[in-house]
Order: sequence, then C-alpha cells, then structure tokens
Amino acid sequence: MKKKKEIQGAEEILEERIKQIQRNREWRRSLLEMVIFLAAVYVIFQYVLGIASVKGDSMLPALKEGEVLLFYRLDQRYHPGDILIIHMPDQTEYVKRVVAVEGDVVDIEEETGRVLVNGDPLEEPYIYAQTHRISDKVDFPLEVGPDEIFVLGDNREISKDSRVFGCVSVSQVTGRVLLHTGAAF
Repeated sequence: MKKKKEIQGAEEILEERIKQIQRNREWRRSLLEMVIFLAAVYVIFQYVLGIASVKGDSMLPALKEGEVLLFYRLDQRYHPGDILIIHMPDQTEYVKRVVAVEGDVVDIEEETGRVLVNGDPLEEPYIYAQTHRISDKVDFPLEVGPDEIFVLGDNREISKDSRVFGCVSVSQVTGRVLLHTGAAF
C-alpha cells in the first residue's frame, strides 16, 4: 500500500513537471512568435511602407492638415497624378502631386493660370484656384530632366513646389501615398 502511494505521488510529481515543461515551451514559442512578428513589422515599416502626417494646407482640398498618410517606399517610377512625399536637402518633407515626368515640358499660362504639359492643358479637378508662376528662379517652359519630376501642391495659392524649387530628383522621393485618413487612392 505504501509503495502504491509512493508510485502515485511520483506519477503526480512527474505529471506536474511535464505540465510545467509544456507551459514553458508554449511561453517560449509565444515569445518567439511575438519577436518574429515585431521584427517583420519593423522591416515592413522601415523599408516598404511608412507613415507620415500632413503639415499645412498646400494639398487642400485632397489632403487636410493632420491627416495620416500611408506611403509605399519601393516605387521608382512615378506618374502624373501620384501624390508623393518628398524629402528636400534642408530636411523638409513635402507632400505634392506629380504633374510631369522626365522628358515632359511644363508651362504655366500667366493669363489663364492653366498648367500645360507638352502643350496640352492639364485636367485638374482637384484644384480650385488658378496656377501662377511664383518665382523668378524657375523659367518656363521647363523641360523635366532625366530622373526628375515636376510637382505642384493642389492649393496653388499657398503651395511651395516646383514653381519655387524647380524639378525634384526621383532620389528625393520618400514614397508614393497609398492611403490617407480621408480616403484611398
């Protein structure tokens, strides 16, 4: 009888020890899964996607100040209409719309305020004011050079864009906006 109780006690201790080992394995596995998940999120947001917020009103009405943007970092080819985040040499970041790409000729008609690309007026339903030349530093008509883009803000009356600083190198583009808190592109 005593031997039977000792065996039962040993079995209970062994079962408890096995349960403890299983709990430790489950905890380690959960921890490893969490570390892998966090590493994947870090890699995705460091190299593939990014988050930024809109500062200022230069992209009204499409984007409002404070809106959160999700952008894609891996694009290297941009098209007219794309909204980009641009990192300038002075560490300023701008959110602007691509109007023209490499090889395009941009002009702005002073009388009408229309933007012409390759002689054709742009259809710009997203703006509500005329476009004017605002700097003597940029001469129009302007041909967009290799690996460059010409960008404008949608709120042309207050936007600091390629009319001020000229064409932007593609290497200065941080990413193409995919989503913002207002809608999807």
